[in-house]
Amino acid sequence: MWPASGASWPWGTFAANLSGAFILGAALETLTLLGPDGGWRRHTRLFLGTGFCGAFTTYSALALEISTLARNGFVVAGMVYALVSVAAGLAAALGGIATAARALARYAGGPE
Repeated sequence: MWPASGASWPWGTFAANLSGAFILGAALETLTLLGPDGGWRRHTRLFLGTGFCGAFTTYSALALEISTLARNGFVVAGMVYALVSVAAGLAAALGGIATAARALARYAGGPE
């Protein structure tokens, strides 16, 4: 993914980071609800969290795009992008957690 030109919202990185946060939240909640962090669950957590989501999302591109926006005179846009990225990432992770919890409860026949 190429960083934004510095004059527009960096949609590519924003979308990748939000979807990665959702996937990470869902994966970690699923593994937590399935049992203790050991054996295959630990390996899966490390693979999905550190491996897949770590490679899929990119903090360095986020930092570069904030810097590029600020350097091109869009300081407020850079600050807004940073704050919105963190807040939306947290919301996406919480959404992933809630989705996984509900899906597992439904699968197990428990309350939704």
